[in-house]
Amino acid sequence: MDTDYNDYKLSAKEKYSFYIAGYAAVFLICYLFYRSILFSLIGGFIVVIILPIYKKWKAEQQRTLLLAQFKDMLYSLSSYVAANMQISEALEGCLENLRFLYDEDTPLVKELRYMVVNIKENKENDIRLLRDLAYRSHCEDIENFVQVYSACIVTGGDLENVMKNSIEIIMDKITIE
Repeated sequence: MDTDYNDYKLSAKEKYSFYIAGYAAVFLICYLFYRSILFSLIGGFIVVIILPIYKKWKAEQQRTLLLAQFKDMLYSLSSYVAANMQISEALEGCLENLRFLYDEDTPLVKELRYMVVNIKENKENDIRLLRDLAYRSHCEDIENFVQVYSACIVTGGDLENVMKNSIEIIMDKITIE
């Protein structure tokens, strides 16, 4: 996938709505303070300067949603790993579980659907797909999980216990934050 969670791309409808609502709000505030229609008309264009701030805020909201969904995925993933399932099967099970909780167009559901399809049909490496998600998410907790998982796979460690402990630590951190 090519979604970078550090940069939110506004749709035309979102941009149009932001400009209209922002212009109206700034116009109203300027008029309330200065009682000048001319100044308020000109001051309303400050909304153009505010757009990048709004995009950063939306990106942060998207990362927060992704992280909350990732926490739910970790609960599900730990139970599948405890049942001795392969990670590809566990990701598919996680996708089904998250579909009960979230809409199809939410970030992690899209990511898991992409991963499952690529693992099944294109025989992609699960570590590479998880690293790609961690890189694009810009979330420390997702990056930490992927590092622990890939180290465990490469070294041949006890995947169940290592994932259980790392998932507990990551979920506690997310909960505290």
